[in-house]
Amino acid sequence: YVTYANNLDIESKQYLNNYTNFLASQKPILAEQDVAYFDPIKKIGVCGKFDALSQLNVNNFYIDKECKYKADIDHFALVDYKNKNRAVSQVHYLTGYLMQLSLYSLMIQQTFPELKPINQIMVVVSSPKILSIFYADEKKLKVYQEWAIKVLECFWKKQKFDLDDMKRQLGYYWHDQYNRPYYEKENL
Repeated sequence: YVTYANNLDIESKQYLNNYTNFLASQKPILAEQDVAYFDPIKKIGVCGKFDALSQLNVNNFYIDKECKYKADIDHFALVDYKNKNRAVSQVHYLTGYLMQLSLYSLMIQQTFPELKPINQIMVVVSSPKILSIFYADEKKLKVYQEWAIKVLECFWKKQKFDLDDMKRQLGYYWHDQYNRPYYEKENL
């Protein structure tokens, strides 16, 4: 690893440092694990592989630059890693990633009932300049889970769902002035 890291260019070293500094702030519980969710009553299901389930193991893990919002370090956080090229190129990708993570949290609860419930999800985007964390707490996670289940139900039943209502509840809308998607800051 040291030999490999020493041979990297400056930008790649910084990219790697940002990523490894974040890894040091957590205690991994599960990584790269296949999981599945099935509702026998609704007869819907999905499977997939998540990146990491971790317990944040530092006392000063703040979500924002002003150090106002502290992550809950005694609970599990489901983490998804993305690179900067696609993850933040369009805001609506973030909605999909957070919905995907919310489904993974349900899958983990079904697959590993012995684990305590997941109440935090994080999309971690690394770049050479900065590491960005998009975070949803327990309250927001429940909203994402409800919508993910609705989308899953509609998929299996080949029905439409109210995309505009979903976007509004998730705090995502089209910014007319700048002509681009936008997230209300308090929803992340």
